[in-house]
Amino acid sequence: MSIASRRALLTLIAEAERNGDAAALPFYATPAAEVSAFAARYDLDLSFLNLIMTFATGDVGFWRQVVEALPPGADGRIAAARWIEWLWTDAETGLRNRVGDAVLRASGDRVCDLQRRAAAGEDVARSDWRQVRIRLASRDGGDDVQAAAIEGIAAAAWDLGSAPGAAADMIYAWKAMLFAEVGRDLEWTAEKQSAANERFDRMAASARANADAAVQQARAEGTDVAPEGGPIETTPFYRDAYNKGVADFIAANPSDLDLYGQRTRAAVDNMYRLGRDGLLRQVASLSTAPASMVSA
Repeated sequence: MSIASRRALLTLIAEAERNGDAAALPFYATPAAEVSAFAARYDLDLSFLNLIMTFATGDVGFWRQVVEALPPGADGRIAAARWIEWLWTDAETGLRNRVGDAVLRASGDRVCDLQRRAAAGEDVARSDWRQVRIRLASRDGGDDVQAAAIEGIAAAAWDLGSAPGAAADMIYAWKAMLFAEVGRDLEWTAEKQSAANERFDRMAASARANADAAVQQARAEGTDVAPEGGPIETTPFYRDAYNKGVADFIAANPSDLDLYGQRTRAAVDNMYRLGRDGLLRQVASLSTAPASMVSA
């Protein structure tokens, strides 16, 4: 990213912060053509941009953190390649730690090696990418945890120049792996999931009834619960009343069936925190390009 592009993007971020308009920056629902145009406009590697978008989830402040940490002239593709390797090898998050098969671990290591070489500018043959994908797919994936970990590194077994979403695609498998770990630890079964689904339906019905009653009471007292118009269900008043209904239901009907949902939600929150921190560390590790290569 050039100095001028960095300055322009920080200006856009400041405007989004000032106006409370996160949609000024691309997010998961932004059409691919618009994302590509944004990357070109601000001199961002597309695979790197996809990671920022995925982890920002509407948080303009995270955009600022990443762009401010990005050294002038640094190559975001290198950060994306290093993030892939971080997710595979990190002591805490590492997908590799969940893989018991030595051949599969070696194949995952090979993906990281290919990503390093490609990010350094080497022309890695398409056959090299194809061969490592075949090796990852040719062996038994093992239990659900290992299978998800392998799915994650297999998602990254593509040249980021031709498949710029590959790094971000790892996140879906990472999430599936975390869910599988929770299910394993809780000895979660299909029967328990069915019972949890039924409990959720009852809880949602109770919460809606609570919210509807709160709306009726507020209106009877002359309170405008939807001053900005639109569906009542989208208003802060309704959401607060609904959430209170959920809390009341759980307090009145405690059950271990809530544990899976509680732990998976906590796992996802932690995943996004760790993923953001991991990406920021890779950005911080980049070197500033020589002045001759950085346009003002």
